[in-house]
Amino acid sequence: LRTDAADRALTPLGGTYPDDRSQAILERHGASIAIVELEEPFFFGSAKAVERAVDDLLSQGARYILLDLKRVKSLDSSAVRCMVRIHRQVAKLGGRLTISHVLRERRKYRAESDHYGPKKIDRRKKLSRREKWHQLEQFEGIAEIRPANIFDDTDSALRKFENQVLQDATLSEFENGFRGPSWPAIFRGLTRAQIRIIRRYAARHEFPEQTKVFDQGDPGDNVYIVTRGTLDVILDIAGTGRRIRVSTLGAGSVFGEMAYLDPMPRSASVIAVEDCVCYSISSAELHRCLSAEPGIATVLLRNLSLIFTKRLRSANRAIIELET
Repeated sequence: LRTDAADRALTPLGGTYPDDRSQAILERHGASIAIVELEEPFFFGSAKAVERAVDDLLSQGARYILLDLKRVKSLDSSAVRCMVRIHRQVAKLGGRLTISHVLRERRKYRAESDHYGPKKIDRRKKLSRREKWHQLEQFEGIAEIRPANIFDDTDSALRKFENQVLQDATLSEFENGFRGPSWPAIFRGLTRAQIRIIRRYAARHEFPEQTKVFDQGDPGDNVYIVTRGTLDVILDIAGTGRRIRVSTLGAGSVFGEMAYLDPMPRSASVIAVEDCVCYSISSAELHRCLSAEPGIATVLLRNLSLIFTKRLRSANRAIIELET
């Protein structure tokens, strides 16, 4: 029995990830991935040792456990029950169990006929390389652990975990910008689960200091949410050459939301005052999200109405102050 926590998970498969940020995330969170390589045999006598090893890894912060069965030729009922218990334990902690080097059975029963009539012939078990799959299936491990968590090789399973770590880190960043007083008005009344659904439709952007997000007059399409940094909203006064800063946006701010209801050119420019991170949702993606999630649609449309009402009142107050 060998365990390997962070080291193996730190090297992205297939070379490098497309950006340094992904590599940095995997280096920071590599210890959350642990590989347990099992030696033959895996049966009732070794099941407790496997569970103890996994317990130790979980106590050290691992949340993604990969059982490598490359050197295990067969499984008995005790081994399968052991893996089911580990699966349940890891799931309670918000993690995930995967199993590698179990060749998936993709063939089906085949109907044949003889002089007694039609019958189902099981041709599947003739290939010994799929034996571990059939043993997992026989002792109800497939139904519990699920086929999506069972892989032909370790690299595929590890890639699944690395992608999950990257997704979790991005989701955490997406949510962290919405805590306490910085929770954006457009998302008020939504649950964390609903925020996670919206995240699936959003794209992440980094804007270095003095970078323009968009210019006044540009086509309006994306709604932006700020999770880090500050940006200025700049208004160009036509015919005067003058530029006025009308507001500054910080973490939790939403801008460009008029593009969802009114796809007219941008009414102002937005420029990063410092290095910023924003998430954008295009009008098309937002329409898809709201069509698929009526509950989210109701809350978002109500919040948009409140935002526009608040801005109209602010504009009215500014006009009154100018008049008086």
